[in-house]
Amino acid sequence: MNGAYYFVQARALLDNGRLGIPDLPLTFWLHAGLARVVATLPGWPQDDAIVFAVKLADSVLPPLAALPIAWLGASWQREAGRPSLVATLVPAALVCASAAPLSMVGDFQKNSLALVWLAATAWAAHRFLAAPNLARAAAVVACVALLGLTHVGVLGAALVFLGVLAVVATATAAPEMRKHVLRVALIGCLALGAAAAVTYRYDPARVQRLWRAFAEPSSVVGNVDHPRGAFGPSGPPMGPPPGFAPDGSPSDPATLYHRGPPAGFGPPGAPGNRGAMRVLPRVFFLGVGLGAIALVLVRRRRLLAADFAVAIAAAVGAAVLGGGFFDEQKSQRLMLIAVVPAAIAASFLLAQIRRTFPRVLVGAVVFICAVTSGALYAARGGRQIITLAQRDELRSLAPLIASPERTLIVAHHGLEWWTAWTLRTHIAQPTAVSREDWQRYEHVYYLTEKSGMPRRRGGGGEDRFVAPPPFGPPGMGPENAVPDDAVVVHDGPLYTLARVDEAPDGQPSDAEVQAQRLKRQ
Repeated sequence: MNGAYYFVQARALLDNGRLGIPDLPLTFWLHAGLARVVATLPGWPQDDAIVFAVKLADSVLPPLAALPIAWLGASWQREAGRPSLVATLVPAALVCASAAPLSMVGDFQKNSLALVWLAATAWAAHRFLAAPNLARAAAVVACVALLGLTHVGVLGAALVFLGVLAVVATATAAPEMRKHVLRVALIGCLALGAAAAVTYRYDPARVQRLWRAFAEPSSVVGNVDHPRGAFGPSGPPMGPPPGFAPDGSPSDPATLYHRGPPAGFGPPGAPGNRGAMRVLPRVFFLGVGLGAIALVLVRRRRLLAADFAVAIAAAVGAAVLGGGFFDEQKSQRLMLIAVVPAAIAASFLLAQIRRTFPRVLVGAVVFICAVTSGALYAARGGRQIITLAQRDELRSLAPLIASPERTLIVAHHGLEWWTAWTLRTHIAQPTAVSREDWQRYEHVYYLTEKSGMPRRRGGGGEDRFVAPPPFGPPGMGPENAVPDDAVVVHDGPLYTLARVDEAPDGQPSDAEVQAQRLKRQ
């Protein structure tokens, strides 16, 4: 759904030196920087370089989370006096080859990259607690700063992890170690504040949302009160993505942040989407988390302080994030993050099994389950948002758009990113359009599909189509989302493009759209 979003953001950085859409910037900086290198050295066209750079980064970076996880497993096995690959390879497979991390590839690239920093944070914290020095303290602080520039959800999870870690380490460590922990915590808070200041410039809404999550925990745990019938059985629609603020128009992120990227969308095959996938991941996360906590308490006198603190923090993180204690949408997203603390807790559990045969047997079962889930997910394939025929028809619309930089095209989630990438216009979902948009832009178009939205290829190779999701104001479906007075300028085999010259009666204002988005969040 969000794959082309990364293309659009990288091109905005290369063309304008700034993100086109408020967001945490680090992932897009990496994409744009790599694309610039590819465009300069081989001499590729910029758009081709962007596509290559985004795909390359999405293939190479997320699996790096396996490295710090494997290092922790090797460290725990050395401490237990049982050198083995079980506690090293099995957790590494969980974080890079199971269904949950694979489901994020191409759709949640920021989340995937942030999981690398989260795993590195646990590794750096363990090294610091084992032998504190300035370099190891700086590594912990650097990981927190990277998280603050990458993904707000994983940053929140990391702060919970580090908070538990600091409490446990302070309570159990020697007095000299407590001073080190408190000192690093203070420096980390300062680094996080600096990262938040940088992030606020790009995406104030996410900084405010993270602050609210800690200031008002009920906002995270509780369900948002929605009239279910107004949105259909699947609940409220996704948050609206924005168009780029045109030159000479109000573009203050503080006033237009309601046009930010989608608030959240669980990928297919991710934990919690349907059937057994709602239950089995939660059982796994709770089992690993509670099992690690119990084992830590039983063997607390034999464990080093660093092992004790990191294992407890990872176990708590796995149980809380993956236990399904939140509403359905939050649980889906948090379970994707819970993979890293669960892998750390599983590594600790495997390292503590004393006999070789039970350790290998348990490790083999977990490894097979993890890899099988990833293989089944990969076999299903991802969601196909547009076909080649749809892409070609989108390209054919370019002559109809006289001034893309002053044009807004309204399309459903997923299609809107490909519209921006292909036609270089400003884009928005129907729920994000306000009366003021007719003053900001010279032309406003509505783009609708005739054949539904392709999700994935079926077992026989055929395309499976489903109707586009309901969009627009509550109760408005695809059949009447386009205003009645729209002028059809393109009626092709796959798409209809209609121009709307004036804001329809009852179109919400900026303030009303912003209020609706905040309510959904």
